[in-house]
Parts: sequence; structure tokens; C-alpha cells
Amino acid sequence: MLSTIKELTSTGYAVIVTSIGFGLLHLAIGFSLSLSLLISIAGGIYALITLKTNSIYPSIVFHIVVNIGMVYSGLII
Repeated sequence: MLSTIKELTSTGYAVIVTSIGFGLLHLAIGFSLSLSLLISIAGGIYALITLKTNSIYPSIVFHIVVNIGMVYSGLII
């Protein structure tokens, strides 16, 4: 989705839209609003990593690491 939105608009807009969407998806599955806002920021970071590396795989690895950290900290079960 990031690359399609980027092709149709601009890089900045694509990062913002996908980041908000990422946060909203987490809100929809039961995360709190405050945590979903932080997740939106993380989504922006994932988008920037994807654009910088031209690959989604580093973002996937980063997402896994963050999720593991959230499990160990008790934020998610």
C-alpha cells in the first residue's frame, strides 16, 4: 500500500496515511487510543525503513522485535 500511495501522491503523504492506518488497525483490535497513537508513530518508522532499504523485510524484523518487547513488558499478551 505504501508504494501505491507514494506513486499516486507523495512520499510524505504515503508515510502519514499508512501510519495512521496502522494505528487504526491496532485500535480496531482492542489496543487503547494512547497505545494506538504510539503504534502510528512506529508505523511511520516502519514506512521510513521500508523506503530507505527498498525492502519490507527490515520493517518486518523490527516489528517482530518490538512485539517481543511488548510481550515481555506486559503491554500485550
